[in-house]
Amino acid sequence: MKRTILALIILVATAASLPIQAQDNKEKKRDLIFTYIGPVMSGGFNHLYQSDWYEDTDRQEQRNYTGGFISGGFIISIFMEQFTGDFTMQYMHNFNKPGELYHLFYSVSGKWLWKVSKPFNITMGAGLYFETPPSNEEYNGAAGGQIPIGGVWNATSDTKLMFDFFVRYGFFGLGEYSSKLSYGINVAFVFKVGRI
Repeated sequence: MKRTILALIILVATAASLPIQAQDNKEKKRDLIFTYIGPVMSGGFNHLYQSDWYEDTDRQEQRNYTGGFISGGFIISIFMEQFTGDFTMQYMHNFNKPGELYHLFYSVSGKWLWKVSKPFNITMGAGLYFETPPSNEEYNGAAGGQIPIGGVWNATSDTKLMFDFFVRYGFFGLGEYSSKLSYGINVAFVFKVGRI
C-alpha cells in the first residue's frame, strides 16, 4: 500500500513537472533569437544587357555595358541557432556607361549557419533585391534574386562582423527590356539591440 501511494506521488509529481520543463525549453529557445543592426557597405561589378531604341542608329538593338558599383546603408539581422535573416537598405552608385546611375537599393535574404569554430560560422542562402527611385535620371526600378555565401565572425558577445560574396540577377529599369547580372561583396558590422 505504501509503495502504491509512493508510486502515485512520483507519477503525479512527474506529470506536473512536464509543463514546467516544456516552458523552460521554450524560454531557452526563445532566448536564442537576437536582433542586430549596423552599417553595411557593398561593392562589385555589373553587366547590363539593355534592349532599346537608340537615336544614333534609329533602330532597336541590344547593347551590353559593364562597370562597377558601390553602395552603403544599414542592415538589420535576426540570428537564431542555425539561421539568420537580413534586411538592408542602401544607396547605390552604378558606374556603368553610358552614364552613372544612383538609386535606392533594398535586399532581403535568409541564410543557414554552419558552425566552424566558436567565433566563426559559414553562411549560405538565397534572397531578393529591389531597386527604386529616387534616382538621378528617369528610372523604372528593378528586382531580382540573389545568392549570398559568406561568414559571420563573433567579434564580442554583442557584436558581429558579417560578410557575403553574392551573385544577383534580375531586371534593370532602363530601356524596353533590360537585365542585370551583378557580383560582389557585402561587409557589415552589427550590434545587438534586442531579443524577439
